[in-house]
Amino acid sequence: MPLAIVHHSAYDAPIPHGHRFPMGKFRRLAERIAAEGLAGPAGFDEPEPIGADALASVHEAAYVE
Repeated sequence: MPLAIVHHSAYDAPIPHGHRFPMGKFRRLAERIAAEGLAGPAGFDEPEPIGADALASVHEAAYVE
């Protein structure tokens, strides 16, 4: 059974070059996984935006707002 791999292009945040947490590594990793055929026949699972009601069920209202 292939492993479900979750990835979305929005996971690449613009962080200045040289920052100690290079966000581009997630994009590069996804590209490598895809190139090597490791993502399975369906490719990556792309998450959908979550609704405010679902967020409010696990976070305080001020955080959701």
